[in-house]
Amino acid sequence: MRTSWVLFFALVFTFCKCWKYVPLASTVAQWIGFVVIVSSLSYWLARYIWTVAFVDLVSGEGKAVLVTGCDSGFGYYLVKSLSRIGFFVFAGCLDAGSDGANDLSKFAKVKVLQMDISSEQQVNDALVAIKEGLGSRVLWAVVCNAGIRNEGLLEWVPMETLKRVIDVNIIGNCRVSKSFLPLLRKAKGRLVVITSSFGYVTMPMATPYSMTKHALVSMVDGLRRECYGKGVDIISVMPQAYKYVTSCTHALDYEGILSTGSEK
Repeated sequence: MRTSWVLFFALVFTFCKCWKYVPLASTVAQWIGFVVIVSSLSYWLARYIWTVAFVDLVSGEGKAVLVTGCDSGFGYYLVKSLSRIGFFVFAGCLDAGSDGANDLSKFAKVKVLQMDISSEQQVNDALVAIKEGLGSRVLWAVVCNAGIRNEGLLEWVPMETLKRVIDVNIIGNCRVSKSFLPLLRKAKGRLVVITSSFGYVTMPMATPYSMTKHALVSMVDGLRRECYGKGVDIISVMPQAYKYVTSCTHALDYEGILSTGSEK
């Protein structure tokens, strides 16, 4: 045990022993606990009441939304939810023939697009298809949800895997953002980018993924400033501890990782 922790527990023990000899200590502790509990309850209750009583759902009439990475995960469920409340949704899928894409194509207000965001051609084709498919609608929002995760020590991750993660998570999302900003500006819409707490804290075994999320957070911050006053809202959403994090393709090359490790 480190010396600092030994000192910490020693001080805790000492304070506990001396607590009863400190005047008004118990009363002060009770008031602090009371204030913390009441403040927390008031905050969450006010938030719930405000959401239920005063916040209305936005009407989807005349509005279209593009969501990337819809084969599964958040993108898949977001498309379903948006279509049910009246939005017309363009669902960009890595594989337009996947089970998730086939399921989404059954919804009347969903148009599935083949859209690997790492492909310049596929993003351009999607842009053309959306312009043609909007009709009288406006592109109200673009949700950059597509992403790739990877696990493993950076030293062991093959360079091809690292390049793929960067190509999708950074270049791909930047490509989508740049391509659709003119349509969003015209509609005074919003660009929503799915980021992560990994964009602020780098965790072992997820260094490449964390690197890309740091870059995405920076992109969102920069775009928000560049688009200020131009009618486009730039929003980042940072999901925490969900079963379906993104429609992440896991960029795992176990054979490559193992062979790299065995060479060491």
